[in-house]
Amino acid sequence: MSERSGSVSTAFLERRLADIQRQQEQLKGGGGDGTYDGMSEVDAKIAAAEARTDTKFAQVLGRLDGIDKATSGLKATIIITAIAAIGVVFGAMAFGASQFGNGVMVTSAAVQDAAEAKRISEQNAADLAKLREDMSKLVEAVIQKPTP
Repeated sequence: MSERSGSVSTAFLERRLADIQRQQEQLKGGGGDGTYDGMSEVDAKIAAAEARTDTKFAQVLGRLDGIDKATSGLKATIIITAIAAIGVVFGAMAFGASQFGNGVMVTSAAVQDAAEAKRISEQNAADLAKLREDMSKLVEAVIQKPTP
């Protein structure tokens, strides 16, 4: 906004409208200034239109000032909401990282348990194979021994 449009008040515009209306009345009287009567009427219409435009512009500026005052707290609300949202995101990420770490530890323990179970299973299989071999030898020895 220019400095002039920012400083236009309703009172100023009302005074300007009154001045233009006075000028219109003077022009209607016919001052004999050598201008065509139709020209002074055109000038008066232009001046009246300008006054109406200035008045409406002042009203719009007043409304904009009202909107600016009504939304002044909105900026703070938006900033606080954004900060809170960022905090929630970081909190969720920290919680996820913690749970991921716990999952890694559980997985690591499960892998260790599985490796231990496999080792025990292999040991049992070896022991079982040795027992079968010993049993086979015993059965053969019993079969080959003559009965008395």
